[in-house]
Amino acid sequence: TEDEARGTTSTQNRDEGAGSKPKGSPAPDKIEERSHSDLKKRKILRIGTWNARTMRRKDKLENVKLEMKRMKLNILGVSEVRWKGEGDYMSDDVRVIYAGGEESQRGVAVISDKETSKRVTKIVQHSDRMIMVKIKAEPVDLIIIQVYFPTTGHDDEEVENLYEALEELIDKEKGKDYLVVMGDWNAVVGEGRDEKEVGSFGLGKRNDRGEMMVEFCRRKKLMITNTWFEHCKRRRYTWKKPGDTGRYQLDYILVRQRYGNSVNNSRSYPGADIDSDHNLVMVNVRIRLKKLQKVTRVKKWRMEGIEDKAAAFQKETQRILEGVEDGQRIRSVDEEWNEFRNAVMESAEKSIGYQKSTRAKKPWVTEAMIVKMDERRKFKNLNTVEGRESYRRMNNELRRETDKARESWWMSECEELEEMDRRGRSDLMYAKVKEITRTTKTGARQSVTIKDASGILLTEEEDVRNRWKEYIEELYCADEKPKLVDLRIEPEGAVDEDSKGPDLLGDEIRLAIKEMKKGKAVGVDGIPAEFLKILGEDVYLHLEKICKNMYNTGTWPQDFTKVVMIPLQKKQNAVECADHRTISLISHASKIMLRILTNRIEAKAKDFIGKNQFGFRKGCGTREAIGVLRMLCERSLELDNEVFVCFVDFEKAFDRVNWVKMLEVLKRIGVDWRDRRLIGSLYMEQMATVRIGEKCSEPSVVGRGVRQGCCLSPLLFTVYAEAMMMEAMEDIDEGVMVGGKLLKDVRFADDQGMVADSEDGLQKLMDGLVKAATSYDMKINVKKTKVMRVSRKGEGIVNIVIEGVRVEQVDRFKYLGSMITADGRCESEIRIRIGMAKDAFGKRKELLAQKMNIRLKKRMIKTIVWSVALYAAETWTLRKEDIRRLEALEMWLWRRLEKVSWEDRMTNEKVLESVGESRKLVETIVQRKKNWIGHVLRGEGLLREVMEGKMVGKRPRGRPRIGMLEELKEGSFEKMKRRAENREEWRSWVPRTCRKAEH
Repeated sequence: TEDEARGTTSTQNRDEGAGSKPKGSPAPDKIEERSHSDLKKRKILRIGTWNARTMRRKDKLENVKLEMKRMKLNILGVSEVRWKGEGDYMSDDVRVIYAGGEESQRGVAVISDKETSKRVTKIVQHSDRMIMVKIKAEPVDLIIIQVYFPTTGHDDEEVENLYEALEELIDKEKGKDYLVVMGDWNAVVGEGRDEKEVGSFGLGKRNDRGEMMVEFCRRKKLMITNTWFEHCKRRRYTWKKPGDTGRYQLDYILVRQRYGNSVNNSRSYPGADIDSDHNLVMVNVRIRLKKLQKVTRVKKWRMEGIEDKAAAFQKETQRILEGVEDGQRIRSVDEEWNEFRNAVMESAEKSIGYQKSTRAKKPWVTEAMIVKMDERRKFKNLNTVEGRESYRRMNNELRRETDKARESWWMSECEELEEMDRRGRSDLMYAKVKEITRTTKTGARQSVTIKDASGILLTEEEDVRNRWKEYIEELYCADEKPKLVDLRIEPEGAVDEDSKGPDLLGDEIRLAIKEMKKGKAVGVDGIPAEFLKILGEDVYLHLEKICKNMYNTGTWPQDFTKVVMIPLQKKQNAVECADHRTISLISHASKIMLRILTNRIEAKAKDFIGKNQFGFRKGCGTREAIGVLRMLCERSLELDNEVFVCFVDFEKAFDRVNWVKMLEVLKRIGVDWRDRRLIGSLYMEQMATVRIGEKCSEPSVVGRGVRQGCCLSPLLFTVYAEAMMMEAMEDIDEGVMVGGKLLKDVRFADDQGMVADSEDGLQKLMDGLVKAATSYDMKINVKKTKVMRVSRKGEGIVNIVIEGVRVEQVDRFKYLGSMITADGRCESEIRIRIGMAKDAFGKRKELLAQKMNIRLKKRMIKTIVWSVALYAAETWTLRKEDIRRLEALEMWLWRRLEKVSWEDRMTNEKVLESVGESRKLVETIVQRKKNWIGHVLRGEGLLREVMEGKMVGKRPRGRPRIGMLEELKEGSFEKMKRRAENREEWRSWVPRTCRKAEH
């Protein structure tokens, strides 16, 4: 019920007005409704608001979309959607933007049709009671605000606070914009004219909340549109009490009084039906959506069965190339490449072709469901016992039909998954699982508005593109771009043949093409990697000639130096360029040479990069970096020592690399002259454009930073960062002493932790790092940098200062995705991972509940859910409590897979027997740890040094803590090490159970 009719004191219990048409003669206190033909001529926008009661039912959104189409609605505001969180996504041809809370209560949304959604320029998801959407329109922009006010069960203070928030939101926008504020106001303004705010055709008697609403309209100069048109009372009420014992007007659409003449009609539509006790309220306004420029969309190649088309593609490409060859003239690299590119593109258009753009409807929405919705609508307004009973019956039939249709759809999807599994196509299977179980309704979107440098909001696409060009040049210091001579690359005549480096080999080119990944977006040349893989021998020789010419001359085709950046929002409603991340698209053909350069430089840099660096190195990863940090803390605490850690955050580290210093470092480590020349040429000639919509900005000049999206960039940054760290740590004898050596830092690319055994030692390390970072144009972000004191007691103040600012101290920090805590334990990380695993299962709950091969279900759980739970689990120290929690998670998953409730009183043994499993989760952790530790002990890495190295200290009294290797020692570290050195013995050995782990 609606809180005792929401406090209304209507003079009528029920409106008994007949469905007569509105009168045609105008009155002094009403606005005349325009004819339908007049609406068509004047570019009318139809805007509605509706309290849906809930949108959580599976068929509800589809029902709303069908009613929007039937009622020709352009924009619909919805109250009580009851969705959690915030979202913005496309559902077929409508855009759904919503704001909810942490619970499935309240919530508001704005749903717009395809054309309107293209013109959205701003979104403010204020709260679960208010949302704003701004739309490009003419002669002024249109602002839609959907609200859901509290019922009478809430106190007046909450209502007043919402009015204040609403006024603040309105005041932030231009006063001349066309403002529409609508929703469920839970107020009765009543019948009878009240100045310019309320018309004569309201309903009932005004209550206290209605008075508050009218006062708000008076302050903001708004008019309540659905009180200004003379309609029968049946077309005025918006909510009816249960049993149809009373009808009230609680939902309203407000517009600015200055635009009152543009309102053509406004009323409720009791015939529209989405299974709600509220009626749709709709207004027709005379305002045009702004005309958008027609753009040519980027076409996608049809890749299905491309291997079958390879022969025709090769033959046609070779024919075109033979026709343009001119052996009499020496051509530049650019000319050779352009001829090759044009031949490949022309041949591909004929023999491969583009995808046809088709948008599939919701596959489980059947014609039978639509028929049931139409039949239910007929009984909505029958105020008889038989009519209400018929409505309930049809509603129940619709629900059953929906469940049946969705179950049938899930069955077909599961059969497809099983077929993929039988064929051994795990890649397709998991891609399909991801597609059909995607529950998030948010997605990375491009901002259609952006603020300029002075904070003014730009809405025109051309202005937005120009702002991005300006921002990119600021970010990459275009004004400070070095000159070619500054790179200090020696003239060719001054370099001996040995220093130039070996010639480019055909095998290097073939290997680079083979290593390319498929399914990646194309660069400016439009050629995907798949085409390069099916060139055939004759066409390949043309490409090999171009590559060798590039290498020998040190020049790049223009297509290879162009980067297309696509900005994506890092947070909702981002209007600052800095609140975006960019992805870069570069030519796939250019990656051939880039991969060759990477392979050559890797060999030179192998001995230069220190063991402390785990990023972008073969055989290393985040697991190893986390393992070193955990093991260092564990061993220090074992000897009652403390570890002082500073987790350093560099501000846009990859974008701040100084090219002059980068080339100096490459020369220092012995990179060949031709390789350095080619890299210098690439960086000096590169240009970046930003794609907004389907158009790109003018090229931006880039003056620093490594290239985004380039396979060479991680290696260049790693070498650059290593040189900086060598300079920073020179002559500083601080850190943690392990095996006679000082361990000063643990790094993964630009994520690094500086470590010392004292506060003073850590300060000295940070002073050295700050000094070196400045000389290498790097900047530490002090706000995001944190310090931690790892000790047995887990307490103690640490004062570390960077450039006069004290660094914040924390007792837990997520480093490379794993939680490091000041007490050196893994309990927090294990709890977090268990929660993440349950969330991963919940997102796929509907799929796993279907009738599908149990073996396939179990496989999905172990690959999709367990992989989340066991990230870096090899580095965990497992106590009894942790083991119990992990075993409880395992049973939680199997019980939900088998739909076993606690009320069924089924033992764990019976559940395991039912799924055909034994307890394997903890065993899996130990087995993975065994494999990893065996690899570590047979290698020469930093982790082994931390494990074996002697450390100074004295064990405290009492039982020692269990360690990371507790499950594998079985007596002593030496015994475990001897066993690990024999691969066959280590592989066949089964560790003791973790169930005996001690506190």
